[in-house]
Amino acid sequence: MRERYFKASHLSLLVLALTVLTPIKSSAPSIPTYSNHDSKARNMDKKDDEIQLVFSDLDGTLIHYPKSVSKDNDDENTASSLIYLPASKTGKIGILSQKTEELCNILRTKHNIKLIYVSGMRHTTLIKRIPFLPKADLYCCDNGGRIFIRQNDDELEEDLEWKNIMQSYLYDNEAPNDYENDLPLKDRKGKIWGLANQLVAQGWVIDTVGYSTCFRVNYNSQDSAIKSFEEFEKLSSIVDSDKYITSSVNLGCIDFYPTPSGKKNCCEYLAKKYIPDTIKNPLGTSCVCICDDDNDLEMALACSHAYIPSITSASMKNVIDSNPNQFTVTCDDNKGEGSSEEEDVGLMVKATEDALSCIIQRVVGTSNV
Repeated sequence: MRERYFKASHLSLLVLALTVLTPIKSSAPSIPTYSNHDSKARNMDKKDDEIQLVFSDLDGTLIHYPKSVSKDNDDENTASSLIYLPASKTGKIGILSQKTEELCNILRTKHNIKLIYVSGMRHTTLIKRIPFLPKADLYCCDNGGRIFIRQNDDELEEDLEWKNIMQSYLYDNEAPNDYENDLPLKDRKGKIWGLANQLVAQGWVIDTVGYSTCFRVNYNSQDSAIKSFEEFEKLSSIVDSDKYITSSVNLGCIDFYPTPSGKKNCCEYLAKKYIPDTIKNPLGTSCVCICDDDNDLEMALACSHAYIPSITSASMKNVIDSNPNQFTVTCDDNKGEGSSEEEDVGLMVKATEDALSCIIQRVVGTSNV
């Protein structure tokens, strides 16, 4: 069951009315069950070890953020012609290459591989960026808390089965017909927003704008006179014993979200939903991912293989070094040392192109991975 949500094209983005969802009665958490899906039939002829789904992070993976961006960079010195995304609220402009878009299209149209974006970005940001991104089959945002499925006419429908699971963890009694991300935080109900209001009362500055199933605490947004870094480091542990809410830490931010959410759980749900039941451990057998951050590690280790166009932290590098057979790194470790801004842009997009090319090579059986 899916909910019609919005339609995206490269020229326009139309937000449609949400289908009314029957309120949910919450009960004690249980392991989510996944219904069969008609699309499984289209993959029945694939071998167990063939790639059927490709999960990709967006920021830092498909989309890159040079220190400074000018369309003057779009010349023969860059790896490929660039696509420029709209500036974010902080003024950052993301880029990706036209070749990246071409390679994504080859995966989907020539090799019948489902491309699925799995991002921590808020859904309001995702909606604005979809017209500028390579087409995907599914879009997951809010750290995996929401899933949207592209239809044949480019209309997107929300996965109601996943939404029901999220809301059963978010609300004690009846869930609202839709998420409450447009309401002021103090007026939102449910476990996740109850925790958010508690943290605000304790003096924490939190980010809830545009989020439906999660919220973020950024250390750089805190008043150091009120909250120390030591207090921030301990903050994620406040949900250690909570069976409804969990957290993850990534680059100076702590994200809080429902226990069954998170990138790895979202990918596992989709693997079981779209890959035939005859394949055991579909995520670890028939799926690969492209990623770059600490909050991608569970997903990267759960998939059959992970491709890394950018290493953003020492902890990420340590995990890669400890699991060399699980990762293929396509970025240049010396990026930025003695290179110009134009060269850095070229290296960024080329690393992403190389990661996608490696996956395509594996699909056609010419890779040694």
